[in-house]
Amino acid sequence: MRTTVILFDLLLLLAVYDGVTSSCFVMHNGCSVPLDVYVPYKSTFTPACKKHDVCYYCGQHWGWSQRDCDERFKKDMYKLCESKYGKKRFLGSLFNKERLCKSSGADAYHLAVRTGGHLYYESKSPDWCKETCAKNYGDPFKSL
Repeated sequence: MRTTVILFDLLLLLAVYDGVTSSCFVMHNGCSVPLDVYVPYKSTFTPACKKHDVCYYCGQHWGWSQRDCDERFKKDMYKLCESKYGKKRFLGSLFNKERLCKSSGADAYHLAVRTGGHLYYESKSPDWCKETCAKNYGDPFKSL
């Protein structure tokens, strides 16, 4: 079990970052993993993953700690689970999709960044982090 968790952590953390152009240039990789390995809830959590990436890149510039970024990441993923699955229950709490999304998805992603995120948290923020839009996009004190 521990080996599976460590492997999942590594797959979740290793990625090549790519730029995305919008009204604000920010870099993120969403919830990508090497070799396009399937990970559950990837599309559900993409908005939270993108925000988390920007938070990691720009944390040094704006004074956000890795923990600030990681805790907001978990809260945002929980919110996405609630939005997608609500409180609908099928056969009681055993098959509660919202609860499974949180425990099997959000908690696993959060564990991965808490375990290995220090390898990716930027010690010096890139220049694009100085833009106000980067602050607004990655701010861990604002929810999605």
